[in-house]
Amino acid sequence: MYRIVIADDEAMERKVLEKMIRESCPEAELLPSVSNGIELVNSIETYAPDIAVIDINMPGFNGLDAMEIVRLKNLQTHFIVVSAYGKFEYAQKAIHLGACDYLLKPVSEAKLAQSIQKVAGQLQEEQRQQADKNGIANMVQTYQTTRENELMSALLLGELSGEQTESYLSERNRKFYAGCILCVRSLEECGNTDTERDIFLHFLEQMKRISSCMGKVYRHDLIVCLFLGTEILDHEWRIGVEDTLTCVLSALGEKKLKIGVSGYKYVPEELYDGIRESQAALMGGSSESGQFFSEEIVFYSALAGRGRKNSIPSMLDQCMEFLRQKNQAGFSDALKQIEEHAGGSKAPGNILSLYMAVFLYRAVQQIAPHRRMELFCSKAYSSIFEQTDTTALLTDVYELAARLIFGGEEPAYHRYVQKSLAYIEQHYMENLTLDQAAGEIGISSFYLSRLFKQCLDNTFLNILTNLRLTKALELLASEKYTVQEISEMAGYLNVSYFYKLIKKQTGLTVSEIKRLL
Repeated sequence: MYRIVIADDEAMERKVLEKMIRESCPEAELLPSVSNGIELVNSIETYAPDIAVIDINMPGFNGLDAMEIVRLKNLQTHFIVVSAYGKFEYAQKAIHLGACDYLLKPVSEAKLAQSIQKVAGQLQEEQRQQADKNGIANMVQTYQTTRENELMSALLLGELSGEQTESYLSERNRKFYAGCILCVRSLEECGNTDTERDIFLHFLEQMKRISSCMGKVYRHDLIVCLFLGTEILDHEWRIGVEDTLTCVLSALGEKKLKIGVSGYKYVPEELYDGIRESQAALMGGSSESGQFFSEEIVFYSALAGRGRKNSIPSMLDQCMEFLRQKNQAGFSDALKQIEEHAGGSKAPGNILSLYMAVFLYRAVQQIAPHRRMELFCSKAYSSIFEQTDTTALLTDVYELAARLIFGGEEPAYHRYVQKSLAYIEQHYMENLTLDQAAGEIGISSFYLSRLFKQCLDNTFLNILTNLRLTKALELLASEKYTVQEISEMAGYLNVSYFYKLIKKQTGLTVSEIKRLL
């Protein structure tokens, strides 16, 4: 079944054409005929006929003008021109405007029927192709929805891998640079889970229009994984996310939502931590676990209490001042205060170890820079992240500071050890090996390894790792470099390995370290 409208300024011609079509094309539905171009355009806009059989010479708009207007409006009617004008330029313009056929009056019933059947065949083929496209689009949509649900389920279970994320994004011609998690909570008094779910799905739909993300309703919240386009600095990404969320909330109108935003995640494996952070941001409000960006948007902040007088970073500032003054008693008392504070607040050992490792390096670098390699060679410094007892950790920190800063005697290393340590410090950013270091000073790697054990009670790899890790931590505290750049500057060309090494050595992710420092 297809619908036809006839446009001709002569009533007799309209009646003749109607009769021909009824008799030769019984499957066609005839719409009310029109007598001019204006009525033709209105009829096509109102009824959307499949075929229009039109004359050229009509009052108002002529047939060709009407065709041009219909094409500009992107309406999909097919045209058959039936005209007394036999000039080539008319037929040429009609074909240019998309006419399927150009018939001269008086037209026979057989020719008109043949032309209509030809167009009807085109319509059927177009409908078939459109059905195929719709079917493919539905299959793709179903596949994408299924993939998204699978990945979100893996994320919620803490099982999302980098390979899964990269595969998902590559299907959309994107790469993973960074991401964050949104926890969206409805403040509407719905009293109906279906209504709440509709609000969440509308929010997610709007988010997908202007950003790359995936989401899933989880319990009474919507959890959204937002993929950030490039690796940008901390203050910049928050502004970008805030702009995106403000735009979406504006599009939703009066719907009341509150959104918790996690910290910046550098690798997909860290996104799971973002769920807890985004939920904590919502729960914490303006307290230490979160900080308001607006009434509706709350960004997670692990450091809301950093500037307070009794925070560990501020206590370490006091420790640094005692070291500069060579006030050993004051330094000892300050460490005891940190021990009391850490024990009272049940601070995780790896966070305190992080603060102490960076503190020791900065202290030696600023006050006794000539002894920094001695710090990296120390067994106590090598095991600083392995300490789980706060008292033992702070005792090691005190003894290292006493030896390196308060005038402890400098060790007299074997000349080969001194040369190799100097070489390590100069070339740690390169792909350095024990063989290279030994060859540079003209001895075997076996002999150099034995000297390290005898003189330093440590290994080449431990010392190199201490140096690289400390340099990386110091760079992570700065906002000048991307993680990729920091990885290379610390001697690790493979950034994925760098992420894993940081986690293995410190027990903390790169994102956590950047926030803490």
